[in-house]
Amino acid sequence: MFFLKYMNGIFFTFSQLQCTHIAPSIRRKICTSMSIIKFINQIKQLLGVGCVRFIKQKTMKKFLTIAAVALLTMGMVSCHKDDDNANTNTDTIIDLTAMEWVDLGLPSGLLWAKYNLGTLTQEGYGNCYSWGEAEPKSEYSWATYVHGDRDGAYHIYKYNTEVDFGTVDEKVTLEESDDAVTVLLGNGARIPTKAEWQELFDKTTVEWTTENGVNGRRFTAANGNSLFMPAAGDRNGISLINSGIRGSYWSASLYESYPSRAWCVNFDSVKQSVYYADRYYGFSLRAVRDGQN
Repeated sequence: MFFLKYMNGIFFTFSQLQCTHIAPSIRRKICTSMSIIKFINQIKQLLGVGCVRFIKQKTMKKFLTIAAVALLTMGMVSCHKDDDNANTNTDTIIDLTAMEWVDLGLPSGLLWAKYNLGTLTQEGYGNCYSWGEAEPKSEYSWATYVHGDRDGAYHIYKYNTEVDFGTVDEKVTLEESDDAVTVLLGNGARIPTKAEWQELFDKTTVEWTTENGVNGRRFTAANGNSLFMPAAGDRNGISLINSGIRGSYWSASLYESYPSRAWCVNFDSVKQSVYYADRYYGFSLRAVRDGQN
């Protein structure tokens, strides 16, 4: 019983840290990761009460102390690796309406958000979203995608222009209810269209650089204002890949000739381009809004 009591004490400590309303950057730096909590629970399940009866209390306490220190050390290494750039849902507890906007003097008059959706720092990765979904999730695949699936053939439920993919509705731009930016920020904010991304590329000078040690691209306008977009990578399945190497950001525009895909932008240290990808992928989002809002 002592073993379980001791483990519960460790579990409670990490849980308290996890639930404390502190900045996500600080919380991650002290490693309140769910992986540690899950690992502790697994130890409890594997050892159980029965085997603990054969282990002296003092020895068990010493073992658990060492184990807790080891777990914390591993967690610190893991947290340091991802740092504030991890794509975690904890960032959604911040006041997203505090978003700052940058006027790049574009012909369209659009203002661009200073940060990715889900963070309030220029270098923060924020959250990843499948195209047309308003919430981040733990797995990104056709099996978890809201607006379609694939069982050999594609089945698209919404935003479809081709009969071979299902019922055609001719919707080619995300509606407000499916636009995560609109849902979370409101006040006229939305995901930029393919054409609006192209305007950003065409009307700014773009360079690969770093912001507080984070790789990404800076877009500098003729009026001197600029945006930094981190190379936040993307999510496929349960894994974050290409972080620090590539940035992938959704547009609000469907790839009409193949509606299982949508337009996006990709960039790395060599180039940036407007491209397309399967809609289930988890990409970053950057908001825009009209200048008069």
